[in-house]
Amino acid sequence: HRQEKSYKITTFPKMLQDTVSKIDSEKALAKKKKDDGDNSDKKEGKEQEESKATKAESEDADVDMDKPILPQLQDKFVKAQSYGMDKIQFGMFSSIYDLFET
Repeated sequence: HRQEKSYKITTFPKMLQDTVSKIDSEKALAKKKKDDGDNSDKKEGKEQEESKATKAESEDADVDMDKPILPQLQDKFVKAQSYGMDKIQFGMFSSIYDLFET
């Protein structure tokens, strides 16, 4: 019942939201400063290679590193909660079926 209760929570945790929002804003500020700063051709080439490598790694993880993290995390939260509830309900149904089968 403890797990079921935790999966019924539909609101994204406020403390996590605040923390991730700060990370997103710091990341956006750093990117803006980097874009406003000196962009020599050598730096751009290296950054593009690093960016491609990061994108390739993030495709495996289903996370777009160029976008803010919070909306992606909130979307995953909703999907994870739904999956957890489905898994618990299937487990109960399966147990009951096994009980009647034997």
